[in-house]
Amino acid sequence: SKIIFIARPNNPDGSVVSESFIERLVSLSPPVLVVIDEAYIEFSDSQSLAKWVPNYENLVVLRTFSKAYGLGGLRVGYGIMPDEIRKVIVSIKQPYNVNIAGQKAAFAALSSPLVDQRITEMKKIREWFINQLIIVQNQYKNFWIHQSEACYVLLTFESPEIPKNLYEYLYSKGILVRYYSSSDMINNLRISIGLQENMVKVIDELKFPIP
Repeated sequence: SKIIFIARPNNPDGSVVSESFIERLVSLSPPVLVVIDEAYIEFSDSQSLAKWVPNYENLVVLRTFSKAYGLGGLRVGYGIMPDEIRKVIVSIKQPYNVNIAGQKAAFAALSSPLVDQRITEMKKIREWFINQLIIVQNQYKNFWIHQSEACYVLLTFESPEIPKNLYEYLYSKGILVRYYSSSDMINNLRISIGLQENMVKVIDELKFPIP
């Protein structure tokens, strides 16, 4: 391998690869380029690895304003990388790839106290939601909960029919969750963390026998 990409936290299960594992990767011989996608790092209790970049010539950390900052439609992100890698990226990237509206929104988001408040609130709701899911799980015993450090929770079911039927049932109730029709993820549903009242509604629907 010449390049290793790692999402940290991972999508779709919200798990976080340990720092010790990343350290092993960036220390491989011969060296490989290690790219860490930290799109969801603001929702995690783990620390960003951006501070590692000055110590490694083969480490790149990618960040985005699309998730925690809510600027998905403006397509604003950035990379933290050694200068030699930056020079290569600059030589091949398109010019004017971030528009003025995106830049102004990003600067405004960085100075807004609402972002940290919303992240703190989301973490509390996520913890509550997972605890409620455990209660439902103990009742039906036909799905597993992935402990998540992102803004969603992945559920894995014992058969592919259950998530498909549950997706359709929740959709009929006005609740949208992520259903995977591909063969390697067909037993799963991913539920995003919303406002408290939204998550209460999800749990209320899950308390009935899963169709």
